[in-house]
Formats: sequence, C-alpha cells, structure tokens
Amino acid sequence: MYLVAGLLSVVSLHSNPFRDVPEDHFAYEAIEKLAQSGIMGGYPDGTFKGRKVMTRYEVAVILAKIMARIEDARSRGQTVQIAPDNQALMSRLGTEFRTELDLLGVRIDSLEGRMQKVEEKTRTLDSQLSNVHIEGFYEGTQEYIARSNKYTGFQDPGLGKLNHDVFLRFIGNPREGDAFYKQVEAFVEIKANLSGFARERLDYQFADRPIPGDGIDDFATGIVNERDVYVNKAHFTSKAPLMNLRIFTGEQLTDLKDPAILLTASNFRIRPWLLQDGIFSGVEASGGYKKWAYFGSVLKRTIFITPENVDPDDLVAEFAKEKDIIDDVFAFRTTYQALSVKDRGIQKDLVLGGTVVENAKNYNTVNEFHRIIGWDAKYTAKGKTNFAMTANTLLSEGRGDIHDSGLKLDSQYENGNLLLTFKGYNFGKDFRAGDVASSQFIDVYDPVENPINFGRGFFNTTGEKLLRLSAKYSFEEGGLSVLDDLTMTLTGLLKWWEDIPGQELQPWYGRRGSRINLRTAGNLNDRTRLEIFNETIKEAKPDEKGRTKHKLDMDIKLNKEVSTLGSITFVTDYDEMVLNQHYTKTEGVLEVSALVHPRLTLKGRVTDTVEWSGRPNQVDDDILDLEGNYKLLRNTSWRQYLRRHTHNETANVDNYNVRDYSISELNTNFSRKLQGSVAYSWLLRENIAQVGDDYWNWYSKLMYRPTSATEIVLTYGYDWDDVDHPGRFNFEHSRQKVHLRAQTDF
Repeated sequence: MYLVAGLLSVVSLHSNPFRDVPEDHFAYEAIEKLAQSGIMGGYPDGTFKGRKVMTRYEVAVILAKIMARIEDARSRGQTVQIAPDNQALMSRLGTEFRTELDLLGVRIDSLEGRMQKVEEKTRTLDSQLSNVHIEGFYEGTQEYIARSNKYTGFQDPGLGKLNHDVFLRFIGNPREGDAFYKQVEAFVEIKANLSGFARERLDYQFADRPIPGDGIDDFATGIVNERDVYVNKAHFTSKAPLMNLRIFTGEQLTDLKDPAILLTASNFRIRPWLLQDGIFSGVEASGGYKKWAYFGSVLKRTIFITPENVDPDDLVAEFAKEKDIIDDVFAFRTTYQALSVKDRGIQKDLVLGGTVVENAKNYNTVNEFHRIIGWDAKYTAKGKTNFAMTANTLLSEGRGDIHDSGLKLDSQYENGNLLLTFKGYNFGKDFRAGDVASSQFIDVYDPVENPINFGRGFFNTTGEKLLRLSAKYSFEEGGLSVLDDLTMTLTGLLKWWEDIPGQELQPWYGRRGSRINLRTAGNLNDRTRLEIFNETIKEAKPDEKGRTKHKLDMDIKLNKEVSTLGSITFVTDYDEMVLNQHYTKTEGVLEVSALVHPRLTLKGRVTDTVEWSGRPNQVDDDILDLEGNYKLLRNTSWRQYLRRHTHNETANVDNYNVRDYSISELNTNFSRKLQGSVAYSWLLRENIAQVGDDYWNWYSKLMYRPTSATEIVLTYGYDWDDVDHPGRFNFEHSRQKVHLRAQTDF
C-alpha cells in the first residue's frame, strides 16, 4: 500500500540553537514533493506551510515523523512502496539533518541501511543513464482523392504527398558527482517537416496573365521547402538560493499580472501559426530574501511584417524581404511583506509592491517608447470573514511626450453567505496603457454588436472611468419556503469617459453607459431547477434609451427516465427602430429526453424564434430536432438524427425556405483499442423562389489506439462538427477523399 501519514503539530522552540532554514532551501521542495506523492499529509489542517521560514529543528521533526511511520508500518509487516526518487529525497534530507535527528534521539540505523542501499542503486542507475532526456511528438498524414466533384474540383484526384511533422525535445541536466543536478536544466525543441524532396527550391509561376510588350516581369517567385529542420525553442534554467534564472528563445514570457497587471502574456502572447506576433527571446530572474521578493526580465521581440502599399511596378520593392520590427521590453517588480500577524484568529497580511515596465519601439526617434510605473498595496484579512483589497497607482509616460496617471481599486468581502466585489478605475486624459498594460476596460455591451470598447481598441484607456459593484447572496437551505438553494447575484456597472479636446466626433465622447443585471437561481423541489436572468443596458450613445433582456430557464426531471429543459427569452431594444417600431425578439426552447427502453433513448427539441414580432418586417425561425440512439449489440449502436428548419420573412416572401436534414450513424467498438463508425447525411433545401437542392455525404472512420498516447485514424468523406455546431450541416464541403493520420507522443 501507499503510506499516507498525517503529521502531528510541529513543536517550535522559542529559543533553540538551530539557525533558520531559508525559504529557498531544497528541504522545502523535497517535503512538498513527499506531501504531493502521499508519503506525508502535512500539518493537522491538511496543508504544508512550507514557504514560511522554519528552523532546522522543525524540519528534523517532520523528517523524523515520516521515517518513524515508515519503520512502524514495516515492523507490522505492511508493504510500503516509495518511488526511487522519493527515497533519494529522504536519503538526502537524512544526511542534511543528521545532527538534528541525533539530538532528537531518533535512531534511524535500520533506515540508514536501507537508504544507503537506495543511494547505491540510484548512483548505479544514474551512471548507466544519460543525463539527456528525449521526448517528442510525431504526426504523419496522407490523403487520397477518390474523384472530383463540384465541391472538390480544386483538388486533383489521386494520392497526395505523405507529410511528416516531428517535434523532438532534448532536456539535459548536468552531473554532480554520481547524480544528476536537477537545479540546472537545458532544453531544446527541434521541429522537422518532411513531405517531398525539395529544399529551398525557387518556384516560378505567373502572377497574372502576361501582357506581351508591357515591360513588366509577370513571374512571381517563392521558396519551396519540403524538407525542413529548425530549432523551434530553447531555454536554460538555474535555481539558486537567491536567484532563479531563465534564458529562453521562442517561448512565452512570464506574466507580471498580480496585482499591477502591467506585463501580461495576453498582450504579448505568441501564436506559432501567426508570424505577426513575433518571436520572443530574453532573460528572466526572480528570487527573494526574507520579506523581499523580486522579478526582472529583459526581452526582445522580432516581428515579421510584409511591406504595405508597394508599387507593383517597382520590382525592387515588390521582391524586398519582409521587414523586421524589433521591440525591447524591460520589466522589474519587487514586493515587501510589510505585515503578517494573526490577531484574535484573523490572519492579516499587507504586501507593498512596485513595478516598472518599458516597451521601446525605436531608439532613433525621440520618445518612441512607452513606460508604465506602478505602485500597489494589497491587504488581506482571513478569518470568519474574509476581506481583500488591492490599490494601484499607475504613471504613464513616453511616446508623444505624454505623462499622466491612473488609479485602480479592487476589493472583495466575504461573510458567510454574502460575497461583495468592487472594481473601479480612473485614468487621466493623457494616460496611455499602450502595449505594456493589459485590457483594463469592462465593456457595457455585447462585444459582437459593439466591438472592442466602442471602437477604441484593446489598449486605449485614455480618460476612461469605471465603477462596478457585485453582490451575491446564498440563502440557507429552507430559508425560503418556495425555493431551496436560492442564490441571487446583483451586478451594477457604470462607465464613462473624460471630455478630451479634439475627440468630439468619437462615439464615446462625453457619454456614459450602464448595465444592471440580476440573476436568481434555485430549486423548486428535488426535481425542478429554476433560473431567472434580468438585464438592462444603456449603451454609451447619444439619446440612448436602452436595451432589456429577460430569460427564464427551467430544468424538470419528470421521473427517472424522462427529463425536460425549457427556456423563454425576451429581448427589447428601444434604440433599433424600423417604421417607428422598436426591435423585439422572443425565443422559446423546449427539449425532452426519455429512456423509453433499456436500449433506446429518444430526444426532441423545438426552437421558435420571432424577431420584430407583429411588425411588417417580422422574421420567424422554427427548428425541430429529433434524435434517437439505439444499442443494437453490446458494442454496437445506431444513431438517427432529423432536423427541419423553416425560415420566413414577412417583408420578403421570396426568402421563405425549408431545410430538411437527416444523419444516420453506426458506431461499433471492435475492441478496447479499435473503434469504427460509418455515417450517411442528407440535406434537401427548398426555397419558394428556387428549385430545391439535394446534398449528401458519406463519412466513415476507423480509429486504433494501441496506447493512450498513440492514435491511428483512417477516414473517408467530410468530418462534420458537433451536433450543436452549425458546421455539422454544411454539406457544401463534401469531399470524396481518404485521409490517414498517425500520431504519438514519446
């Protein structure tokens, strides 16, 4: 069995001869690892407070209790299984704290003998193993186009190229004597692609239909690489008592987002498929001493961009290499634990911090940089009630010789069933968050209909003000006779902008928006769940009257075999007008699921959506979904899906159309590792003004998983999306092709 030992309270002597163990001592990580692996359970409250400075005596007591419990279990004939790396940790701890263990009177001779044997085995194993660990990923794909049709005419029939993608990761640790030194690590990731024989071959093709005699070169060139190997990312890390060092290329930077939120990966994130994001390289260092902690980074980002507005007749500019734009980012943060006391059962902590982040765009232009300087204070009090508050003062300076300040405040209060949260900020008219600060704003409207902060972009918080208050209360069971487990959440938000000279024509100038919503959820009984959502929004637009939304959701379990889901939504927008009538939307959804037979499950769903109800331009959408799942055999099931979608517009009868869908699917498990499926889908689309179109698609799949990390998949046809995704009914991409994919992690 695995030994799980809960420790008794640690005895701390007020005057002991043992010096403190610093927070970065290896003993902390070693004991934490033993706790995570189940060898020890931590303190009586179930946690290990290993990041407070402890005396060597305290660490020795913990170690002695672990060893004593292991010895006790073995003396009673119980088998104690401990992983070799955990045994090595215990051996190292025993050697480090041998003196303290002797003074405690702990005799561990028998354990020492076992540990010596483990050390000998570990040294022997390490000497036989390489200090470089290799892991990676492989994927091979190939397609065969059976024949062309009107939807796949752009693909030539026949066998396509076999494509191989390989990632290899090399992780190395130096040796220290007969063992590996895990505090230092070197990492390299190599990416390789193989799909043909060409390597850096020039490819010439016509850019446009040539016009003889115009004197313009009509050939475009490109580089074909069907064999390519390159280093994708690399890093070096070193952990030391006062400093942890990381040197890297091609990896993500470390966030600096608590609590100043100045340097964040969300702004400087790397998407490997998008070269415009660039490639990061840099050096990061972090550490601490007693109550001080620090983090610093020096980063460089290279971004590849294609020149814009190039004259096509200027061949030199047309064939110019992509430009490289280089950003330099400097960041530093330090914190100080000013207060940490426990008074009358309440733990009070105060942490003071300071942060500087600078983004330099161009050293040849004056003030072509952006800098944010922040000071912050975070106070927490934890006990019967919990309270936390963070205040940030920010100073913006740099590009355009702009200087201004901002203030942010976040707080949270929790007392029993009540939770209150508050957020507010106030940025001056010349405050520029730029690229070095995250998206501070909270929008007052749907970002789909009101994109990105009223057209100001992600990072523009110039002159922006916001107040947001949320209150959540959970009633005690039986607190109300009507509902059980009742929870009510009320949120109010107000947002406005400073009147900035020269910005009078902006959609946000001199305006304010607001949002108030109330969400109520509870159980009518043990079978009925009810949720009500009410919201009122006033957008930051001139003469805004507002928009309301009311929604009722109900989940009813009629009996053990039958359950229903229903919802009704009402939306009213008083500012969207047509023929002196404002916009309305009503949507009702009813879904019923039933186990009608041990082998048969049926599901039905009706959706009715009406927009501009009662108006000359009324739009009506009705959707009826039916689904049945039948278990033919122990390992084989049949699924049938039917849908009818009717669309009707009062103002344009030609847009009346009906779509009927049918999807039949057979799934079988040949074995635990081998599964297969075959499906046939059909769509009939009819329009009152057009002749109906008939679409169909065959799809089959065979998947073999010899291991949890290995997958071999053979498919034929078009792989549609999930049933609730509209792409599932997109039959215009039907493909008569065979696709093979094999991948594995190693």
